[in-house]
Amino acid sequence: MNDILLEIEKNPLAKQIATTVGIPLPPILKRYKGPWKERILEDKKIQVGGYGKTKVQEILATSLLKAGAQIYINPSIENSVRTIYEEARSGLGGIFLTEQDKYDSLVFDATNIQNPDELKEVYYFFHNNIRKLGSNGRIVIIAKADEDQKTLEGAVCSRGLEGFTRSIAKEIGKKGSTANIIYVRDKAEDRIEGVLRFLLSELSAFIDNQVFRVSNLVKAPKEIPFHRSLDRKNILITGAARGIGEKTAELIAQEGANVILVDHPMAGEDLGKVAERLNGYPILADLMDPESYNKITFTIKEKFGKLDGVVHNAGITRDKTIANMKEEQWDQVLQVNLKSILGLNQSLLDNVLEDYSHIVCLSSISGIAGNFGQTNYSLTKAALIGFVKHLSEQVAKRGITVNAVAPGFIETKMTAVLPLFIKEAGRRLSNLSQGGLPEDVGQLITFLMTPGSYGITGQVIRVCGGALIGA
Repeated sequence: MNDILLEIEKNPLAKQIATTVGIPLPPILKRYKGPWKERILEDKKIQVGGYGKTKVQEILATSLLKAGAQIYINPSIENSVRTIYEEARSGLGGIFLTEQDKYDSLVFDATNIQNPDELKEVYYFFHNNIRKLGSNGRIVIIAKADEDQKTLEGAVCSRGLEGFTRSIAKEIGKKGSTANIIYVRDKAEDRIEGVLRFLLSELSAFIDNQVFRVSNLVKAPKEIPFHRSLDRKNILITGAARGIGEKTAELIAQEGANVILVDHPMAGEDLGKVAERLNGYPILADLMDPESYNKITFTIKEKFGKLDGVVHNAGITRDKTIANMKEEQWDQVLQVNLKSILGLNQSLLDNVLEDYSHIVCLSSISGIAGNFGQTNYSLTKAALIGFVKHLSEQVAKRGITVNAVAPGFIETKMTAVLPLFIKEAGRRLSNLSQGGLPEDVGQLITFLMTPGSYGITGQVIRVCGGALIGA
């Protein structure tokens, strides 16, 4: 079932009537189409602000210019910082703007803020410019990780910026705009480039109100490509016959990867069609059966030799209140959503998963906030949060990243059958006042499969449009 309010928004006459009678309509989101371009921010007008001369300003200057952005440097930035941008432009080329009426993005470097008085610079920047942020705009704040702050005042300022970001996200959501914060550890500044490219582009249309923590915990390859960065990589996606899994496989294949697609034998016809369309390799396996783990691993080793990434997407629901839930329903959900991931992942790690690879698990907002009638499902999705946290520490020395993606309300066949009231609540209780699409989840997963994400590991990132439910 389509979102009727979004359909009204697209129809000029219906929109006029709805506006006249006072019906609030959700914004139309601009989403990225096609393979990722090297200059993914081409023609985007970005105003950059900040406090003091920092390593981050050097990364910002080169990253934004390389990605094709047009930059306006806020007048409050000191001359020594302006010199950084001038030097970057002399080497890379690019466009510096005079002051504009509208910007596609506002970026503020707060990594040098050390006490509450200096937070006034954040106020000045956004107070003076927030009205200049266009529809479908982006706000990104970059702050020093509080673990690296040398004083109590510095640490509390860093943590306070998260609250600021989450609040400003709610103020701009009605325009289809988003706000996110990047916390960067010391000596990891050069790893924010990939995150910036993702968050400032239309790839992140439904990523809002989120915290991205960038560290150098995982060793990274020397060269980080941003175009066709998955060329000749072998990526496994489970639950790939439909929905989020199918769309993720499509987006990963679009970036040059060989996609290995796993689903239940009962989904064989659908899986075959997806594999044919994407030139992928299908594997039929029942994850209820522990013997399937070795079968999948053996097939990958025989056909491909190695694996460069895995997306643990397969999952089921068997919803009942705990009083009415049968033991079989409990067991089935734990087997597919948790035990099969533990078993299959270990088999892959031991036999075919390469160093410098990536692991992504599909968690859920249900694992963060809980859901009525989903004690079994919510347990498994919360367990995956613990899984990525602890596994990421164990495999970091191999250059392997491990993260979880937690979708909010996503428009799929599964959510289409929900009662209308529940659907409407899921859609409207977010900053963007609508549900997401499978491609929104797929774009984040694709990013987490690329070398540009090496600064991110052990994290849970929501794809929820800034949902009001959950942390």
